[in-house]
Amino acid sequence: MPNVRIKGARIKGSGLIEVLAALVIINIVFLTFLFGQKVSEQRSQGVRVQASAASALNTMADAIAMNTTAANANVYAIAFGAPPPASPACDVRPCTALEFARYQLAHWKCRFDKWHDHRVCQSSSDMNVGSAGDDGYIGRRGSDIEIIVRWYIGKEQFSVTTFVSSFGSPFN
Repeated sequence: MPNVRIKGARIKGSGLIEVLAALVIINIVFLTFLFGQKVSEQRSQGVRVQASAASALNTMADAIAMNTTAANANVYAIAFGAPPPASPACDVRPCTALEFARYQLAHWKCRFDKWHDHRVCQSSSDMNVGSAGDDGYIGRRGSDIEIIVRWYIGKEQFSVTTFVSSFGSPFN
């Protein structure tokens, strides 16, 4: 049968090229959506960890500001990498101001994921800051007490810092 062309006739339907082009466009849109979801999830995790770190920072700043006896005796001092100190059981018996500071410090250190499995933290129900390698530091800077909470998201390090004045009032 010979090929017959009819002048002015149009072929209806889609060609293979048009279908492939549509599939490529749909795949690009889908991959862009997935990438956006991943970025959004990472940012959400970062905000969640930052809020938890700020909470840990403010909790300790308030504790130090209220216990100036222990703060002036430098009981709250602890370095990055130092494990939670052994603490008295102030939740079941009365403690002195210095003992209570060690109790608060141990519970504060147990909030960090780095120390959550430490023997001192086994009975702790404190919330974690929430990232591997997170940790806290408390030390003197002049007459003030500096508090730093550090955490990681991926390989990127973040930190938040505050100071408690020698008069016991926190300031940023």
